[in-house]
Amino acid sequence: MTTTVSLDEAAANLKELIGGLARGDEIVITKDQQVIAKITSEAPRRGTRAAPGFGKDSIVYIAPDFDAPLEEFREYME
Repeated sequence: MTTTVSLDEAAANLKELIGGLARGDEIVITKDQQVIAKITSEAPRRGTRAAPGFGKDSIVYIAPDFDAPLEEFREYME
């Protein structure tokens, strides 16, 4: 659905106009009956999660001192 509003109306009610958009809706903003902007809605994309076990065997090397305390923090650990 396309909604056409004047620039003054859009400035006064922009939050409500954008809040009422459904996916694929469009707001056309005009000034002196000339189109100056279009706002089109887009639903946020949902991220997909990797299946369990997808990263299996992806770590091929871990340094022998991986869990060793860092020298920079030695004074905090004593």
